[in-house]
Amino acid sequence: MTIPFYKLSGDMYVVTEYSDEMKFIYNERSLGIFLKETQDLVQIGRGSLIDIHEFFFEENN
Repeated sequence: MTIPFYKLSGDMYVVTEYSDEMKFIYNERSLGIFLKETQDLVQIGRGSLIDIHEFFFEENN
């Protein structure tokens, strides 16, 4: 699955209805997952997202 990311400036946010259970919230510094049932927001910082991506998609030489 591909999630489009847009270049944002200032304090802009993009909110996407992902499913009946959650929304994705993105800004220039983090990705948030809003859980509708509990109304909890889980935020993942940009650096952590890069670390996660590198862990799953690291090229094995």
